[in-house]
Formats: sequence, structure tokens, C-alpha cells
Amino acid sequence: MIVLLIAAAAVMLIINLDIAPADGGSVSSQNVDTAGDGSYVTVSVRCENSGSGGYPQGFSESGYMLEETEFVLNENDSVFDVMSGVLGSEGISFDYSGVTSKYIKGIGGVYEFDFGKGSGWVYSVNGGSPEVSCSEYYPKSGDSIVFSYLCDHGGEKD
Repeated sequence: MIVLLIAAAAVMLIINLDIAPADGGSVSSQNVDTAGDGSYVTVSVRCENSGSGGYPQGFSESGYMLEETEFVLNENDSVFDVMSGVLGSEGISFDYSGVTSKYIKGIGGVYEFDFGKGSGWVYSVNGGSPEVSCSEYYPKSGDSIVFSYLCDHGGEKD
């Protein structure tokens, strides 16, 4: 009887684990329309202000790491869920911190502070800057999500 209780508890623990790859990505969002309602968002990743030094490694000559890509939006997907799905499907690594409120530290090997104390990743939805973490913002079908790397060429590297 005790063995059965232990086995049942182990199964419940495994089912409730939030398993994520070592690079910090999420495995929850796939480019599959599970709701069947045709909801989608567009996503891009770019460098916002390269200055005269060109774009950081990993960005194209036009400043994009990921050109605008249409991605399925499933019910209850946050911007973080969408980005982890898009980046995972495109083979682009990313790193984040936080459990409930997630902060993107790096995408494609480009990290906060790589180009000065004021450099790092920000996101926008339909051209506006939400005042919550990307894991706390829930986009609507048709929204445009952009992750931008802001360079601070005038600042000192940490």
C-alpha cells in the first residue's frame, strides 16, 4: 500500500513539473492551432539603434535577428509563451530570469549590457510598450510583437 502511495505521489509530481530546457526556453508553446480558431500574432526580433558601429553579431544587415513571422496564438498564451515558441521553432537561443514575472536577458547570444550599461532587450505590442513583464501580457489575435535590442554605444561595458 505504501509503495502505491509513493508511486502515485511521484506520478503527480512529474505531471505538475514545469519542465524547461537548460537555455531557459519554454516548451509549452508550439506553432499549432490547438483552439482551431485561426488566432495568430506576428513576431520579430531586431536591433533598434546600432549607431555607426553596425549591428551586433547575430543581426542581419537590416538589423533583424528574426524577420516578421506569423505565429499561432493559443488561448492563455502570454508574450513570453509566444516568444519561447517562436524562438524555439527558429532554433534561436534565449535566456531569462524570474519565475512568475520573466525578464529576457539574452536572445541569440546577445545579452543585456553587451553594448553598454543602457543596452538590453525590450518588447512592444502594436508599437506600444506594455508596463508589465512579457510573461504577464496576453496579446490578442492580430497583434504585432517586437523584441528590440537597444544599444548604448556611449556607455561603458560592464
